Amino acid sequence: MPSTPEKTSTRRRGNGGKLAVMHFASTHDTISAERLAARYGFAAEVIPRPPGTTGRCGVALQVAAADVDELTAIFANGGLGDFHLAEE
Repeated sequence: MPSTPEKTSTRRRGNGGKLAVMHFASTHDTISAERLAARYGFAAEVIPRPPGTTGRCGVALQVAAADVDELTAIFANGGLGDFHLAEE
């Protein structure tokens, strides 16, 4: 049975910090990224693609801006390195 990775962060949304929006190539990739983030203990939420943004997918992933560097590495290792990043 594969072991579950240890949590690297327990940040929670709503702490007044900046947020970032990650736009993935597909809805499937966005949902996979949300699940991968949760597996590592990061707060992430699938949201409708913000108005005025372009993309191939109608949803995006909202995360704490402070978590972006760690999540980028996690997503790249999980085969989800193709995304566009925008801060709110």
